[in-house]
Amino acid sequence: MPAERFPLGIFSWFGLPMPGPARVAAIRRAGFSATSVWWDAEKYGARLYEYPALIRAEGLFLENAHVPFHLANHLWSSDAVVRQAAVEQHLRWIEDLARFAIPMLVMHITTGENPPAITPEGMDGLLRIVAAAEAAGITLAIENTRRWDYLERVFAEIPSPALGLCYDSSHDWLYRHDQPLPPAVITRLVATHFSDNAGYLDNHWLPFQGCIPWETLLPQLPWASYTGWLFLEVVPTAGKREQDPVAFLGQAYQAAVRLREMILRISAGAEA
Repeated sequence: MPAERFPLGIFSWFGLPMPGPARVAAIRRAGFSATSVWWDAEKYGARLYEYPALIRAEGLFLENAHVPFHLANHLWSSDAVVRQAAVEQHLRWIEDLARFAIPMLVMHITTGENPPAITPEGMDGLLRIVAAAEAAGITLAIENTRRWDYLERVFAEIPSPALGLCYDSSHDWLYRHDQPLPPAVITRLVATHFSDNAGYLDNHWLPFQGCIPWETLLPQLPWASYTGWLFLEVVPTAGKREQDPVAFLGQAYQAAVRLREMILRISAGAEA
């Protein structure tokens, strides 16, 4: 657990090209104390496995690895072969994270508006993944996408302490609309992905650059019990894709500080 309340982190890919060592060093110099990685050996090859040591050598905490989500709907497939392949791939990712001592795996369990229906067979496969994570000492953080009802069902049926929510503010603002956050899901908060958007696309801009009403959204989250990092998952706005990465990281850090100040005020008010 971090010593400081609500320390700040940022996803290692922030939309601007930069060599790995320089990228990690710039994240640390900007003021962040943690980062995370996209875990895809097909994309990064052997270089992927260099990142944990590189990140730790810079003094950053490697909070999580986000695994690809192209297999998310396959977890619920009616085809046993397809479903089994998806489960086994997630089990291999858990083995990877255990090998590199990465404590959290961020994943999706649905993509799109109409994923396959939840079935007992699909839930059995997810139970296998959760059991493997629990045995390895890894937390599975499921990200909210379009379908909160899938999260509600999964969290209701799998009470494991190894299973929690990775809350994505951009996804929430786009897809939840005015519905209240489901208590059974939000109380399982273990990780955060904060970003902003224009209200119709998953832009992943810096907080306060879009239309998310933070003063309305943030009080709905369980800050009294949350003990992890505040993470940004952001890229520059379309007009700033050529800007200096170091300058962008400085702007990101200031946005994260402002977000934390709001959360600390909310948390203090709730505890008063």
